[in-house]
Formats: sequence, C-alpha cells, structure tokens
Amino acid sequence: MKHKPALYALTRLYAELQGELRQARRNEVLIRGEIEHVKATIRLLDSDFDLASVKPRTRQQVNPAFRRGQCFRVALEVLRQGNEPLPTAEIARRVLVALGNTAPDTAAIRKMFGAIYPALRRREGNRVRAYQEIEIKPTRWALS
Repeated sequence: MKHKPALYALTRLYAELQGELRQARRNEVLIRGEIEHVKATIRLLDSDFDLASVKPRTRQQVNPAFRRGQCFRVALEVLRQGNEPLPTAEIARRVLVALGNTAPDTAAIRKMFGAIYPALRRREGNRVRAYQEIEIKPTRWALS
C-alpha cells in the first residue's frame, strides 16, 4: 500500500464526518455530500479498503471559558477562599462569579458543574478530597 499517510488522514476525516452526521442532523445533505467525496477519494487510493471498519467519532466540545487544565486551577482557587468543604454546584457558582457573571442562571451553573466535577474527580486525593456523608447528599470538596 503506497498511500498509507493519505489513507490514514482520509479515514480520520471520514470518521469525524460520520460522527458529525450523527451528532447534528441539521446539515445532513451537506455532510453526506462531503462523506461521499471522501469515500470516492479513498476508493481512488485503495479500491479494496473496507469503509465499514471505520467507526464514527465526534470531537470533544471545548469549554470556551477555560484553556486546558485551567478549570481545576480556578476550582482550587475557589476552595482556597472558602473556609469549609463546598458542594460542586456552589464551586461552579463561585467560579462563574469570579469570571464576571454576577448573577449566573441555572443553565450556566449546570454547564460549569459539568466542567468542574470531572476535573475534581480526576484529581481526588491529589490536592482535593471529597466528603460524602450519605449517598443522597451532594459531594463536598475541600483542599487536602
């Protein structure tokens, strides 16, 4: 096979386009046309290539408020300012206030919660620890 780098790039593009198609049905005609063009190009390079083996993939959504690794640092700063263990929703609210949103709504807090909770959970035991008395109560976070 002479075209390995080209096939690799095209199969990645094919997988991303299929993932896009699954994720957003709004531009279905346009994306299907792009997929057909990529399929045709792959067939030109290698007519025996099995396109069914390429799994659709989607790109991770990036939180526009943070660069990579910044979310955890901001959450740590909020925990440093607090005197007690805080639930994730309260950390999210305080982060939004620190970013300039003086009266965050529920949707904004929920979205920030979705960014902060995994960052804290991944680093549990490394500078932060979780307190949870019973399963029903929300997890409270504090510096370790």
